[in-house]
Amino acid sequence: MADLFKRVMQAVYDERMGAEPKSFLSSFFGARPELVSESDTEIVQIDVIRDSRKIAVDVIRGGQHANVNQAMRFSTKEYKVPLYDERVPLTASMLNKRAPGEDPYQPVNKLARMAAIVADEQVGQARKVLREIERMAASIFQTGAITLKNTESLSFGRKSTHHVTPTTKWAAGTGNPISDIKALCDVIFQDGKRKPRKAIFGSAAWDMFSGNATVKDYLNKLWIKPGEINPAEVVQGATFQGRIWIGDYQLDLYTYNDFYIDATDTLVPYVTTDSVILFDDTADLRKAFGAVELLPEATDDYRRLGMPTIPEFVPGRIVPYTFSELPSTTWAGIQSAPLLIPTAIDTFGDLYNVD
Repeated sequence: MADLFKRVMQAVYDERMGAEPKSFLSSFFGARPELVSESDTEIVQIDVIRDSRKIAVDVIRGGQHANVNQAMRFSTKEYKVPLYDERVPLTASMLNKRAPGEDPYQPVNKLARMAAIVADEQVGQARKVLREIERMAASIFQTGAITLKNTESLSFGRKSTHHVTPTTKWAAGTGNPISDIKALCDVIFQDGKRKPRKAIFGSAAWDMFSGNATVKDYLNKLWIKPGEINPAEVVQGATFQGRIWIGDYQLDLYTYNDFYIDATDTLVPYVTTDSVILFDDTADLRKAFGAVELLPEATDDYRRLGMPTIPEFVPGRIVPYTFSELPSTTWAGIQSAPLLIPTAIDTFGDLYNVD
């Protein structure tokens, strides 16, 4: 029976998780193990750090007055991490269909059918949470804040100079995308002390950038070798378009056209179509998970079903559960309390309304 459960779970996992690409923007948060944290409380402490490159200042000899320094320049606050709880009811009538992998000439194994339904539904629920985490990342990169669906908002205090509309728009081949991108890179480098390494374009912004006469002329000056446009494979939902030097900045260029469906069934792109995000992918971008509100009995019931843990269900991150509601319903769901934290708040910015 345990082997049957494993086959069922693996089949469902392969089918559902392989159906859509991994999230692109949120992969830059918690990219290293030390940037991922789990809390046993519903509170996460947020530190936003602003670095400095001030030089030493000489003092008068014998004056006994040293130049006073600040230990760190950062702001800190506590925030109650948002909780996500997705569940679905399972009834006795749903258990009469055959599970994947079962012999069609044998009676339906209702316990195996239960495993198939639970696995299928919980993988789908986990994907919903992962898409919400991706939406958080997109919101942070483009606004410096997260607005939750319950209308609460968490602002990380990004400077207004990191959110810029070009003076001359790029539409109809006008404007100078090269100088606009370089100017924002300069601001990010000056404030964040790190050079941007990635440029992520919305679909319309890329069309205007790649079709712009100034950009074409810049790329055609092969004796300078500033870069090339050479579309390559899709990487986690994004297309790598090439690499370019703009001034002192070497930028990997991506287009990202992935989207989610909101509560009104509207397709919403993660990256606004007329925006360009610039950032350093090695900066301190953290992913945190707060405590969920599950009673131990709910997770114990899940394990008693003999359900093997699939990769998205990591204890403390996306936590699966089941519980029975007599006489005829079992609920299967997941809970998660994720939060993305751009600790290095000054290391990214965006150009918006480029058209």
